[in-house]
Amino acid sequence: DITLENKADRRKTLECAYYTEPVLGVNRDTARHIQAAHHSETCLLLHNPYNTAVPCHMALSGKSPLPVEARMTTDRAAFLRGDWQTADIDPTGDPCAALLLSLSLAPDQSVTIRFTLAWGAPAESACRMATDSLA
Repeated sequence: DITLENKADRRKTLECAYYTEPVLGVNRDTARHIQAAHHSETCLLLHNPYNTAVPCHMALSGKSPLPVEARMTTDRAAFLRGDWQTADIDPTGDPCAALLLSLSLAPDQSVTIRFTLAWGAPAESACRMATDSLA
C-alpha cells in the first residue's frame, strides 16, 4: 500500500508506478519469450511459454478509491527513460511489467493505493488472486 497526501493549496495530479522485471522461467535469458495481455483496465497478465517446467502466469494489479487513469507497459527501455505514455504491452526482448496509475488529489486530500503482484498456474488463478486482494 502507498498513501499519498496533498499538502499543497492546489489540486495535484500524481503518477504512481509498480515496476518489476519478471523472468517467469529459469533465468533472465528466457524472459524475452514473455507474453502479455490485459486482464482488465488495471490488471496486467504475463506468461512465459518457454517455461515448461512450471507453467505459470503473473498478474499485476492496482486499485485506488479515487478515479484513476491506468496504463500498462512491458517496454523496459521506455519505462526507464520515463516514456510512461507508451502504454505498450507487446513485450520486447528485454521486458518489464509496469502498472502506472495517474490520479488527482484536492488540497489536504489523501488516498491509499494498493498494488498486488500474484502468481498462479492457470491464468484465472493469478488474476483472481491479484484482483481479489484489492477488494
